[in-house]
Amino acid sequence: MLWHVCSLLLAALAVALTWAAHAERTVARPVLAFVWFIAAVFTCVFYAVDLAAFGGAVFTLPQWTLFVPLLVLIPLSR
Repeated sequence: MLWHVCSLLLAALAVALTWAAHAERTVARPVLAFVWFIAAVFTCVFYAVDLAAFGGAVFTLPQWTLFVPLLVLIPLSR
């Protein structure tokens, strides 16, 4: 179930990013900030759960790595 939620969320974030790419800059900035915030929260939550459950083996549940590209690339936009 967790993989499906991640997949749906990533698809929704991709739609939001596509819309923001075509929208006016003043409207797109809050959307980009919201998408970045969601990605940051999911990264932190998944990483914390992985760290708590498996210790140093943080790649046992690698869902958090799916959100890292968004965290890196969104600040580089516009």
